[in-house]
Amino acid sequence: MALPDRRLVVFTLALLGLGLVGVYGASSYEATRLGLPGWSIALNHATRVGIGLAACALLSVVPYRTTCRLALLVGVPASLSLMALTVVGGTHVAESAGIGRWLRIFNLSVQPVDLAKLSLVLALPYWMHKHPELRTRMRGGLSRVLLPLGLLLLLLALQPNFGSALALSLLSFCIFYLGGVRLRYLSFFALLGTGGTWLAHAHVGKLQTRVADWIAVLTNGDAGGTMMQSVRALTAIGSGGMFGEGVGRSTMQLRFLPESDTDFVFAILSEEMGFIGAAALVLLFAFWVARATKIALRCRDDLAQLVAFAIAAMIAIYASLNLLMVTAMIPVAGLPLPFVSRGGSALVTNMAACGVLLNIARCACKSPRVADRWGGMPL
Repeated sequence: MALPDRRLVVFTLALLGLGLVGVYGASSYEATRLGLPGWSIALNHATRVGIGLAACALLSVVPYRTTCRLALLVGVPASLSLMALTVVGGTHVAESAGIGRWLRIFNLSVQPVDLAKLSLVLALPYWMHKHPELRTRMRGGLSRVLLPLGLLLLLLALQPNFGSALALSLLSFCIFYLGGVRLRYLSFFALLGTGGTWLAHAHVGKLQTRVADWIAVLTNGDAGGTMMQSVRALTAIGSGGMFGEGVGRSTMQLRFLPESDTDFVFAILSEEMGFIGAAALVLLFAFWVARATKIALRCRDDLAQLVAFAIAAMIAIYASLNLLMVTAMIPVAGLPLPFVSRGGSALVTNMAACGVLLNIARCACKSPRVADRWGGMPL
């Protein structure tokens, strides 16, 4: 049996390690305030990392075609059903800031959109591979895909969860593009997405507030409203200097920066590890995506190649949107940083996708000695 892709494993473990450091630095004060050991929240995150590693190891040995088929037949219907439950509401729905995005399952909070994200990355390439007419025909072709995809985006809008809707829309567009969908259809999707964004902004007060607060930060540096987190995150990033304040010595963790161990963990890492740590984290994401892209280019199977490209695009999109949000380049979107932020369902689904990619690297790739246009790349 061929060995898994070692470089991808190293990059993933490095990101997970930085995530543990960041979560500890962001949560030690809060844990102490609650009368718990300073490392208790980080230990809980480490348990989730262990579950994610187990999911990654399992899917690395399951044939990727089987995983994609299960994602289409089970993952897509299950994720849509679970997301519908969050919209309907009830005692099983866990709310945060008045928004129900989580389901309580055996005393665990699970976010169905993470299952939907993983299902989309695996099922959409599989469906396009099984039905090549999706690339060239709208009627009877792409229309079959647009119905469940449109339902998914509608459920996200009803939650509401516009950050995930944006990320999944970009991800779907990338998969369509990489899958060879005709340019005129891609242009139609882009116009449809632009029109949907305009309608949402025109009729949803929450979106109007976030955009207005973002513009206020860009124009006059106003740190109020929904952009308060991003502005304080910039303060944390700037105060870290070149080498940082040291792990566990962050000032912003003292309840000055909400969600500091989840969506804004990059700010805490930058404050505690400085520019060196922040640059290392960004480079690790770049190496991870480049390695995934190289695996895709070496694939002998069209399905494996499209799935590998889709997984690379997923990590690239979510990491980019999170970093842009933390640095106030876009409005607050509520998206975690892959492999790094504290969170169970997001971490486990990202690790599951990594496991599928490792299976593709082992089972569907040419020998590394085969020359390709990425052959000179050290990754």
